Parts: sequence; structure tokens; C-alpha cells
Amino acid sequence: MHKLLFERIAKAKESDLILDVWQHGETYELPAGIVAKFENIVFCKRSKKKFILTKHTDFKQINEMSRKLGLINDDIFKRVERIREKRNAVHLQGLSSGQQNWNVRTLNNVLSMFGILSDKVNK
Repeated sequence: MHKLLFERIAKAKESDLILDVWQHGETYELPAGIVAKFENIVFCKRSKKKFILTKHTDFKQINEMSRKLGLINDDIFKRVERIREKRNAVHLQGLSSGQQNWNVRTLNNVLSMFGILSDKVNK
């Protein structure tokens, strides 16, 4: 699933890959004497952070950007997030018996979600 989303994000325009996170750049301090001696005025340049897609981008970021780009809606986002969380649990070594909850129903849900996602992304 994430490979499908990864490929679609890779085709997105750079201007669409802007996160809602500000990053601060250089700061500037105005000359002394403008305000009281124990105060100063400082300003900085800030810009919205760009999303960088690499082979190391984690699935959570891929899911979030896919939702932002409209590749998936909120309902599908919640479903792929649940799958991601289940996947993460599988990667943890030594799962307790309570965490070993992959069963036929879970696998069928994952496969069903893959079909839904594949149809949506390949439109």
C-alpha cells in the first residue's frame, strides 16, 4: 500500500509538498535604544518546511502527506494508520501473546484496504 502512495507522492508538484510546519531561519536584532534598556526587538525569517520524500520516509509521514494531497480521504487515512500500527507491532521482536493479534480477520481487512486504496490511488 505504501509503495502505491509513495509513487503518487513522488509525482506531486513540489509546490504541493509544503508542510504546515514553520522553520525559522536567520534572526535579526534591531539596534538598542528603540525600547527600554532591558528589552530588545528581534525578528526572524521563517518559511514553511518542505516535505522531502526519500526511501527512508516513514509510513506515518507518507500517510499524512497522502491525505494532505487528497490521495486518500480521512476514512482511508484512519484505516491505513491502523494497518501501519499493526505492521509496526509485527516488527517488534518478542511480541507478547496479547500483542499477537494477527488473525484471518485482520489479514482480510488489510487485503480489503489494499484493494480500496489501489482503486483510489490508481484513478
